[in-house]
Amino acid sequence: MLIVSGININRLSVLMVEYSENPGLPSREEILLRLQASRIPKKPKEDSRLKNRSVKLKELFKGYIKLVKIFLARPENIACKIDMEGCTKTATCVHHVSGRTGTKLKDEKDWMPSCESCNRWVEENDGIARKMGFKKSRLGKINK
Repeated sequence: MLIVSGININRLSVLMVEYSENPGLPSREEILLRLQASRIPKKPKEDSRLKNRSVKLKELFKGYIKLVKIFLARPENIACKIDMEGCTKTATCVHHVSGRTGTKLKDEKDWMPSCESCNRWVEENDGIARKMGFKKSRLGKINK
């Protein structure tokens, strides 16, 4: 006699199967194979996370890293131009003087070679950096 208990009809999962010594009954493996074959596959969950970058921004970033590497490889851009306290003296990134929105992302005339320490300093000390010429308004001149 075959006793099957704990079957969830919706998911067709067998929690416990007990068998008697009756040779005419299917084996445990056969029952599990039949149940697996009859299962309805679950629909994959849709990715509910927000996209890191929009399609438009992805298009803007195409080729950006390559441009930065070429810019930093030039002899005049090897040293950090900001040179604040904690400077490593070697430019490892690009500081965007007028921001990096829209087409300014790839505009090399607004790039300044900097080390990561100096780049962070400029972002944390906005007012002083503007007075020293390391930051400019991305909107153009603003009358104050």
